[in-house]
Amino acid sequence: MVASPVRDRHTHSGVSSYQYATILLHRHTRDGTISDVKNTDLIEDQRTRVALYVRVSLDRREKASVEEQLADLRLTVDRLGWDIVAELADNDVPASRYSKADRPNWMRLLQIIRRGEVDAVGFWELSRSTRRRTEWAEFAELAIDCRLRILVGSSVYRAENPHEMHILDMMATQGVLEVDQLSERIHRSQRANAERGRPAGVPGYGYRRRYDPATGRLIGQEPDPDEAEVIRMIARWLRAGRSLSWIAEELNRRRIPTDKGRVAGEKYVDSRGRERVSLGWVPANLRRVMSRPELKGIRTYKGKEVAQGQWEPILSVEEWAEVQAALNRTKQRSAATGQRYVRDAAARWLLSGIAICDVCGGDIRAVPRSRRGRPAGDDPSRWRYRCNGVYKGAPMGHVTRRADWLDEAVEALLIRELSRPDVVEAFAVQEDPGVIERARAEILKIEEELRQLEEDVAVGLVTPRIASARERALQRRLEQLRKEATPRLVDPLVGQLVGASDVWAWWQEWELDQRRAALRAVTREIRVLPARVPGRNTRPPVEEMVRIVFGPVGG
Repeated sequence: MVASPVRDRHTHSGVSSYQYATILLHRHTRDGTISDVKNTDLIEDQRTRVALYVRVSLDRREKASVEEQLADLRLTVDRLGWDIVAELADNDVPASRYSKADRPNWMRLLQIIRRGEVDAVGFWELSRSTRRRTEWAEFAELAIDCRLRILVGSSVYRAENPHEMHILDMMATQGVLEVDQLSERIHRSQRANAERGRPAGVPGYGYRRRYDPATGRLIGQEPDPDEAEVIRMIARWLRAGRSLSWIAEELNRRRIPTDKGRVAGEKYVDSRGRERVSLGWVPANLRRVMSRPELKGIRTYKGKEVAQGQWEPILSVEEWAEVQAALNRTKQRSAATGQRYVRDAAARWLLSGIAICDVCGGDIRAVPRSRRGRPAGDDPSRWRYRCNGVYKGAPMGHVTRRADWLDEAVEALLIRELSRPDVVEAFAVQEDPGVIERARAEILKIEEELRQLEEDVAVGLVTPRIASARERALQRRLEQLRKEATPRLVDPLVGQLVGASDVWAWWQEWELDQRRAALRAVTREIRVLPARVPGRNTRPPVEEMVRIVFGPVGG
């Protein structure tokens, strides 16, 4: 049963010639005007149960709101004589495959159909249903199995009719194609902006938006005076060997807001409407804030550095590299030795979680030794370093050493090593400054060539095929040059120690977290040796207690 074709606002690109396969009903407009009835013989005597589904995404260019879509559908359903059993709406939810948002009412619609509660489904436009191939295939199979009527605007399609379902398949495919094309255009634009060094989205911590004073137009970003100073302060602390836990505690003590604008101890409401108490700065958000290449003025795209940013950097390239070295000390140590990360905030002893057992390679931990029921307190002579392994079935580790003796032994070896006349050469990385400057100059030339290449394609001087090949070659060269332009720096803590005229005096000035950071920076491995004579209560030579492999991790 087929109606005559009519072109109306629901005609879809690519399928308008097939509209003869639909059953045309009363055409209505937003002002309530209704055209003459056609094919009224096709309105069924039996009351048809219909579920209406509408959707509006976050795109403010949408033609009609949820209520407007429902109003249109109600008019059509009323002329059909159908009964509305459900009205379902997903508001501000995209339906493309690029969206990860859930659509609860779409899932509810499928459940209603499976339970046999409806005979028909109504959509204002087919694109309001789904723009995902897999979802449409699932719905189409379900509609065929249940012999549904599918109302799209003012046209009705029979799911059991292969020809009419083919038309719907074409409409759905067209919707998917439109989304894919839009996504491709967006990605091309985003990449082009990234390669030009333009900032993207909301400025990260340390920056604020910059507006043209004459027009008020957004033109970029610039350092925020207050937040940028916090960034520089954190960088100084990290380069001085302060731990993330210490820095977080200090920032919270000063009541400095986090990158989310929250102060430690203050209440806030989360995204689910629940009241929470802010922890303030913690190592995790400190690491996230200080790891961004944006701070050194570099634009990234999909996690890769792609261009020099069009904004003022807060940190120099050298400062940023030193900060990353400080952030990676523990991570590098863990990768090189297989040890678990130990938070310095919880560490009370120099070697806890840093030294390992020479027998089993397990972690060394400090444990108290009580005497006649009296607690050990902070007296290092009452504490022991012990591995977590089991020695011959006894409830003790392979290695047990007095904490004060072992700390002093490690410090003695450290000072002796760093006081050698050739220590600077041993730890320094030889770097030709000319290589860095030449690499940075070539980067600027290639970035300009890429911009010119884009313009040549736009005016027809170069074909897209040739431009694409040239662009790939230039991007490969850019990636190599950016590696060459990044200075390979010695850890800043190493520089402070090896450059000191009196290493011991420098060491004595440092607090525990700084000393632990320095140990990680200048040693690859610290192995605690088992006692040759178990139970001996005399201090053994340094060489019998510990063995240290010096040098930067991975060097």
